[in-house]
Amino acid sequence: MVTLMYIVSCEWCDKKYKVAEESKFINVKTKVRCKNCNHIFSIFIKKNGNGYRSNKYTARHDHLNDYRSKKQPQNTFTSSTKRTDIEVEANKTQDSHNVKIGIRKKFNLALIIIMMISLLGTYITSNLLFQRLAEHKVVEDAEFFLTTMEAYRLYTGEILQPTLYKELPGKFVVEGMSSAFSSRNIFERIKRKYPEYYFKQAAPNPRHSSNLADEFELDIINSVFKQNSTKKEWYGYKKWHGDQGKEFIIMKPIYAKERCLKCHSVPEIAPIEVIEKYGDKASFGWSAGDIIAALTVSVPAAEIFSQATKNTIILNAIVALCFIVLIVIINLFFEAIVIKPINRLKRRVNEISVGDLNTPVKVLGNDELSDLANSFERMRLSVSMAISRLNNFRKGYRL
Repeated sequence: MVTLMYIVSCEWCDKKYKVAEESKFINVKTKVRCKNCNHIFSIFIKKNGNGYRSNKYTARHDHLNDYRSKKQPQNTFTSSTKRTDIEVEANKTQDSHNVKIGIRKKFNLALIIIMMISLLGTYITSNLLFQRLAEHKVVEDAEFFLTTMEAYRLYTGEILQPTLYKELPGKFVVEGMSSAFSSRNIFERIKRKYPEYYFKQAAPNPRHSSNLADEFELDIINSVFKQNSTKKEWYGYKKWHGDQGKEFIIMKPIYAKERCLKCHSVPEIAPIEVIEKYGDKASFGWSAGDIIAALTVSVPAAEIFSQATKNTIILNAIVALCFIVLIVIINLFFEAIVIKPINRLKRRVNEISVGDLNTPVKVLGNDELSDLANSFERMRLSVSMAISRLNNFRKGYRL
């Protein structure tokens, strides 16, 4: 048995070191496991003047290195690249390219942006729609209320008053002949049921104090109706205490007619019942065609518009909830269809990158991911065939 000392040069990592091994054979071919990369390769041991060394194999290996350095391109893995270095570099590359924002996060971010834009558009559109519907309801309620009160007033002046004049000649029954009195008393009964509604025959100099025009109403009478005799109606919003006291107002001018002058022209010709009830100062001096007052009604608007805003919020909350449920469902499908296959493919490609070429790359399906997996599988086969040919070339060269 002879203890041999010889120099080993690994054909994979090119690590050179001395190895002591007991052998009873010389000038023979034997196998050695590399202590650096754990690769098994063959060497030829021969005897020379300095002892037993594997100079012949070393020379062949060095010659093969010269051949590979001339033939292989610079950016490919060569035999001078250590296997462990490949694994380290692969891990470094993987660590240096850790995904900070993954596909799932990007996809969810896109969905959230779409949701926010959609919610903004839904809010603007629905708010505009509900506000218009609220305004339409307010105007409709006010118009109906104004028409109702005007109908009572016209009934008193055109039907009830002439009838009472015929039945009671020479007498003036205020309760049945005064349109202002009848409409005011009718509204008082309506107000018991709807206290938030408002009605007034607003006049600068009325006979009843409840019909005295306030500053707002007086301004509309003087600046709108008296300045423009063709103006048949004015409507708008009046606020106090912010939007908490918002109300919609419609005002319609009242013109003096011939039948009105008996009670409103001069006190001398007015019925004694009127003078006794109201005196001889209020609501006189009218002429036919004068604007003497404005039929004014108002309906509450703050509550209707507040309800419109609530409807907008409820609608957008429902839409947002639907979006959230949809995003959750999409994520479940995205996880099963995209994320899991990508993670499996990534793990398999990482294994290939550190030298595991035995396990095939497979992704089930017939889509882009399966096509990508098939491409990696072709690459694996090509690399495996190339390495096999290279190993066969090395073996043939050494032999």
